[in-house]
Amino acid sequence: MAFKRKAQNEKGFALIAVLIVMVALSILFLGVINLTNSNSKQLDMQEDHMRAYYLSKSGIDIAYAALMMNDKNGVQNIRGIIDGKTAKLESTLDLPNTTNSVGKVTINVKLVDQEVRISSFAELDKSKSTATLVLYVHKDDFNKTRWERE
Repeated sequence: MAFKRKAQNEKGFALIAVLIVMVALSILFLGVINLTNSNSKQLDMQEDHMRAYYLSKSGIDIAYAALMMNDKNGVQNIRGIIDGKTAKLESTLDLPNTTNSVGKVTINVKLVDQEVRISSFAELDKSKSTATLVLYVHKDDFNKTRWERE
């Protein structure tokens, strides 16, 4: 008779042990899902920040190229800023183009001390991620430049 009682107790213990293992595995599984979801969101955010950075860089490249071009009189456009004929330039662009825009880039160009300051502020349409870059070009030596990230 003692043998039968022991077997019944073991069956009850096995059920409790299986339930405890199932709860532990469920908690572990939910933790892994939560961690994966969190990493995915972080990756998307980093990707959006890089996209905004490169849009801002593209804005600077476009502005710099336009300033280095010659006007109808054969004078580089940057001279208008340096000589004070143009106080400030500002433009907003849809990049990469107006039909397939990823975001907007606002470009400002003005003379600050001895340098032409070209700033570019980019904002993505979907995530609203932003990036601001600034390129300084020395007014006497256009090859002398420096970058800042704001």
